Amino acid sequence: MLQPPAAFKDRYRVWLVSDDLAFLRIGSDGKLRAVNPEYGFFGVVPGTNQETNPSAMEAFGPNTGTIFTNVAVKLGVDAQGRTVVVDSWWEGKGPKPTDLEGWVDWKLKPLKDRTPEEADQPWAQGNSRATSRIENVSNWIGHAAKLPEAERPTDWNNPEGVPISITFWGGRLDSREPLIRQLRDAASGVYDGVVMGAQTTAAQSGAAVGEIRKFRRNGPSRLAARELHAHALVVAQQPHAGKRRCLRVEPLIQACRNEVRVDVDDKIVHGENSAAWSG
Repeated sequence: MLQPPAAFKDRYRVWLVSDDLAFLRIGSDGKLRAVNPEYGFFGVVPGTNQETNPSAMEAFGPNTGTIFTNVAVKLGVDAQGRTVVVDSWWEGKGPKPTDLEGWVDWKLKPLKDRTPEEADQPWAQGNSRATSRIENVSNWIGHAAKLPEAERPTDWNNPEGVPISITFWGGRLDSREPLIRQLRDAASGVYDGVVMGAQTTAAQSGAAVGEIRKFRRNGPSRLAARELHAHALVVAQQPHAGKRRCLRVEPLIQACRNEVRVDVDDKIVHGENSAAWSG
């Protein structure tokens, strides 16, 4: 949902293709392609507002058919006598409504009935969500059909999938690593994606929000061979002369030893798992 800053809008245009779920495969032309099976997007809403994500706020607007879960809502009655949602609110959206008539929190408890002890409790649950149709986003690539033909993006709706030329690994992380880092080759990209940490959100059960999440089941500083292989095979098999490239795991593991964040198990390097893998 990125939008170029005002100073660059006459030079750059950003299109949203889909949400962040993608099925990757090698297309009939030998290129790595991705298809998103969804037709919408789904995200956490606390902290979302006109400054942090104006595109999302536009997509969540009136008459968009957006579905909210676990947010505070104001209830009313329509002309047919049915109970309807008149407004919604979550932490970080903006100032709290001052007239609490009709407002209920995410547990459907009237906010005007809260006790003094409950006054500071959140109105919305920390993992409250919104889901909306993709065309509600103003810079969805499907809207490009309105542009002159010479300016329209191509191949975005190809049943074979969208051709992939670059992959970004990302996650919530406000310290420890630079905001953007370019890696030197595919092996480095596979490794970095496997071991990347991210701060926990309210979606992570049993953890405080903001902690660095440990992905590996066998300890925070160990990398299981089978997990590494799985990631390597999915991500690093790139087409070459009509065939899938082979990724040697041993050079990758050796490169990992130079990283201070991971202590790779010697069994991976010296055992049977150091053989070459291919598609």
